Amino acid sequence: MAKPLRVLTWNCVSSASKGQAKATRAKNKPNSSTEGTGLALPDAQSHALHDDKRADGVMVLTAPHIPKDTVRWKEYQKGRVLEIVFQWKGARVHVVSVYQHVWSTSKTAQKNREDRSTTLAALSRAIRGTPQRDTLIVLGDFNSTLQSSPGAVGLCTPGPPPHRKTEDEYFQRLVQGHGLVALNTWSSGKGFTFRTATTQSQLDYILVPKTISRSDAKKSKPIDNFPLGKWKKGGHLPAQEMKEWVADQLQQLTPPDMNEVNDILIRASERYFPRADHEVLVNDLATWHKQAVLLAKKQRVADFTKEVDHAANTGDSYLSHKTLKTLRPWQPQPKTQLVNQDGYLMAAEEELQLMTDHAKAVFQRHDRLDVLVNTLPHLQAPALAKHIGSIRFSFGSSVETVLSLDRRRAPAILPGTEPKS
Repeated sequence: MAKPLRVLTWNCVSSASKGQAKATRAKNKPNSSTEGTGLALPDAQSHALHDDKRADGVMVLTAPHIPKDTVRWKEYQKGRVLEIVFQWKGARVHVVSVYQHVWSTSKTAQKNREDRSTTLAALSRAIRGTPQRDTLIVLGDFNSTLQSSPGAVGLCTPGPPPHRKTEDEYFQRLVQGHGLVALNTWSSGKGFTFRTATTQSQLDYILVPKTISRSDAKKSKPIDNFPLGKWKKGGHLPAQEMKEWVADQLQQLTPPDMNEVNDILIRASERYFPRADHEVLVNDLATWHKQAVLLAKKQRVADFTKEVDHAANTGDSYLSHKTLKTLRPWQPQPKTQLVNQDGYLMAAEEELQLMTDHAKAVFQRHDRLDVLVNTLPHLQAPALAKHIGSIRFSFGSSVETVLSLDRRRAPAILPGTEPKS
């Protein structure tokens, strides 16, 4: 069964089958404390020979900043397929850890295929059971190698060996059938995850749906300096490395200074035990926004004060008045309203009537002028005929005027228009 525990402040969930040990000298007593953790410890006086179940076991570590009260898990196949569900920044994340059966020479080919098919079927159920609105991440040791496929598997993969190509096709079809993308097959170089003295291959993959396989996600690569299990590569634990680093730094101090020793210890703590990334909450963002608003207001007042000083030094009274008016605290603008004889505020209709009466009193004080004033006179028919008859017209002078214009030479004085002496 799955069991939660803590490793180096990380939350851990593991799933494993309890191995059946066969003692050759003394009977081995079952250890109840190791169940569900992937550990089967035999008696110190016996030499145990385990069966195939000792080779299974999966484990998922969640970072300390992930809320552990939201972590849930489910075993689809004990020791082989384990699903972890947790909340992260308002979204639900499903992490499926897989450990595929190794192709064992101690079993028949049919038995190997049955075991591996059972694990792939459990993995398929876990993938189908994840809602599309949630984030799905499938990772682990699949003991299979993928070959390059457009949109699913990148070119940076060694591909399956010829003798195992048929067995690896089942895993290839599962990845393509569920629309998954192998993230660690797109970076530069061949991403070998298993090396021996004679062979090297890629058996571990990180699979996500195509909807979240963006360009940044395809840059996934192993973390070489992860602090957990570094002794497996011949290194040391972080605390031991820190002691050695501090000792080397102290030897370089001649003579030793306590302030410098304090600085060395601070730098060592920051180097080997860095501060964990914390989740940015909405409350933090609101606090930062409020602080930024206060700083912006102070800066605005300082800028206006500088403008006032500059205007006063240059003698610009208009700019000084404008800046001071902006800095003045807000005050409501007074509203002008009329009151009646009793001292009460007038309604809109009463105000309109009062303004109408005032306009009539100002502009209609005098009587209207006569309609015939400033109009043209009306002549009677005899007077009009006499007036028209007084108009003289000279035909000869008109012809001479036209001829002069035809010669494109205008006379200085038109004929018939000479001034009378």
